[in-house]
Amino acid sequence: MSPYGFVQIYIARTISAILFTLLNLGITLIIIMSVTGHWLNLNISSYFIVFFLSYPGLWGIGLIYAGILLRYKKAEAIETIINFLLLGLASINVSSIFSVYFLLPFSPHVSFLRAILKGEMSINPGWLLGLLVNSLIYLSIGITLFNISLKKCKKHGLLGQY
Repeated sequence: MSPYGFVQIYIARTISAILFTLLNLGITLIIIMSVTGHWLNLNISSYFIVFFLSYPGLWGIGLIYAGILLRYKKAEAIETIINFLLLGLASINVSSIFSVYFLLPFSPHVSFLRAILKGEMSINPGWLLGLLVNSLIYLSIGITLFNISLKKCKKHGLLGQY
């Protein structure tokens, strides 16, 4: 057992995995562009800002799923449903921070990245604040639900199977 809780370990491991993946993607992108001779004109800082603002919300969804898995051992069907829901959420176009869709997890982040890619929008402090609040809300919901699930599992003695 570790002196740190699961949530701290989960977030630290995820951050290290993200950084390693970004390093690999960056190297791969540079190799592909140099081999093909076509250099993309990307505003990397805009992508990274939105990218890092979207991750806490996804961690929250991951923690919700982990809480479900702690409680119910065979939840493969739930994983499939969650994957399709995330795919559906990514396809929703959020055009305004005052839209009801802005309350959904991950949708405003993907819409903002899509708009930046198309050149329709640049970094907007209002949007960034909205994305940060959205992610932090889903992260806090995920942490809360995971901790509730963990306490119930400890109370009922369901953690011995792990």
